[in-house]
Amino acid sequence: MKLKNSKQISIEDLIMQYFFVNPKKELPHGPVVDWVEEQYKKLYGRKPIDTWRGIRKLYQRGMLIKVKKEIYQYDPGWFREFYLSFGRRFSINVGAPTE
Repeated sequence: MKLKNSKQISIEDLIMQYFFVNPKKELPHGPVVDWVEEQYKKLYGRKPIDTWRGIRKLYQRGMLIKVKKEIYQYDPGWFREFYLSFGRRFSINVGAPTE
């Protein structure tokens, strides 16, 4: 079945789906890549390009924790705290009048 609506599911969306189902587990990226490629092929009828890069990109954005080489983890509590602190740090002076 190929998806044909305006909101396409990205490689990163599929990666995060896998990690959402397996929170707080240290996962080697090999099985994640295999699952994502299988799901993507079901949706679009073709193999995704550079799934490994999607995992690295999510790590660089702070959505995944790199435990060690090729092992990643998703921790919902850590993710929430990371973004709450990030948001507070950069939004304190937004819109505040200067004297």
